[in-house]
Amino acid sequence: MAPAGSAYFSNVATGLNVDNYSVKSDFEDHQGFIDVLTLPAGSYEIYPFVLNAYIQPIKVSAIEFSVKPGEAVYVGEYFMDVACTLHDWVALRDREDRDLNLVRERNPAFAHVEFTKRLAHFSRYILDRTAE
Repeated sequence: MAPAGSAYFSNVATGLNVDNYSVKSDFEDHQGFIDVLTLPAGSYEIYPFVLNAYIQPIKVSAIEFSVKPGEAVYVGEYFMDVACTLHDWVALRDREDRDLNLVRERNPAFAHVEFTKRLAHFSRYILDRTAE
């Protein structure tokens, strides 16, 4: 994840595990994790990066979301149909009830937090080597 408009793999704010099979999933029916981050107000992009030197990205899409001062935002589920690849097989899903129930169940400090739903959306190809 990086500030919106950043070059591929530069200005990275944080990395997020999406399909790390070596960590217990937060879900019963698929591998995945709920992430809660504290971020400064602004716009951000999330895009895949595989930690494997033998996989070289060719065309990578980014999704964007924004955060305003003092708000808690639900941006949706970033779901990969195919693990450990850089293919554009990513679905953006609205699973607000499931996800926020899990957040509140695991951390009661969020019990009365009002979340704004602002689902992430495709913003651009952050990397495109197809024309090279």
